[in-house]
Amino acid sequence: MNQEHKIIEANLWKSAKDKHINKLSKFIEDHRVNRTLGLKHPVHDFLFSYYSFSRGQLLRWSPGVGVSLKVENINELDWSEFYKVDHKFASLDIGQFPERRIPYLNWAINFFKLTIERPPVFHCFGLHEWAMVYKTMNRQHPNIPLRVNNSIIEKLIEESALCCTHYDAFRFFSDEANTLNKNNLERTNVVDFEQAGCIHSNMDLYKFGYKIAPFISSDLLADLFLLARKAREIDMKASPYNLSNFGFSPIAIETKEGREEYVLEQRNLYQESLFLRQELLSVYENLLSLCMKI
Repeated sequence: MNQEHKIIEANLWKSAKDKHINKLSKFIEDHRVNRTLGLKHPVHDFLFSYYSFSRGQLLRWSPGVGVSLKVENINELDWSEFYKVDHKFASLDIGQFPERRIPYLNWAINFFKLTIERPPVFHCFGLHEWAMVYKTMNRQHPNIPLRVNNSIIEKLIEESALCCTHYDAFRFFSDEANTLNKNNLERTNVVDFEQAGCIHSNMDLYKFGYKIAPFISSDLLADLFLLARKAREIDMKASPYNLSNFGFSPIAIETKEGREEYVLEQRNLYQESLFLRQELLSVYENLLSLCMKI
């Protein structure tokens, strides 16, 4: 066996797989039941619609790279097609990572480093969803009532200094709102503005995680999913939508107290994300290093 590999006996990795499933099964089942009943959830559905990773994929277990699993049958493993077997020990085959995606790894590593180095911003107040409905009748959730009227939305947007730094939030602003943003965000300049205090930046760590599955441990990927879920809840609680029927009390950012509450939630999420963001960067760097050795 390659000495750099950690070896996990069958009973231990099977137990880890069970723990992974148990950790996520409630969230998966809730979404499955809603889909079966034709019900839409304005908060949690986002994690399976905007993000292109299915429930089934999320439940698959992987130890990540640098680990060898004792196996009797390769078909015991999720993602079995990505493994190579040596004397009943299976490990992820780095050669299966597409060579054409190595430039993406380089780009993402640079993106992570610049994001971490940039000072976090805690004065955007979660105006993303407000900017989306500013002076427009087009809404992402047309069947969910607003908890405030249009005049309050317009007043808040016009009196606030929009300072969104995350392109994939900004691109959903209404036409009238995007001209008010301090930063001129485009797909081509995302690396120039992204910062780790952003709710959406922390939500998107999940996307960066599943983009390299199964070459990332499922433990880390599950933690990134749960971080994204928490970020999404904060984001929507701060929105102008009335989500009381879904069990969410608003973070009323149109008030001083609400803005203070939002900043506290944002800071807490930022602190929680720091270790996960750094760990994800390390996974990317290790994966790139292994790919370059082939």
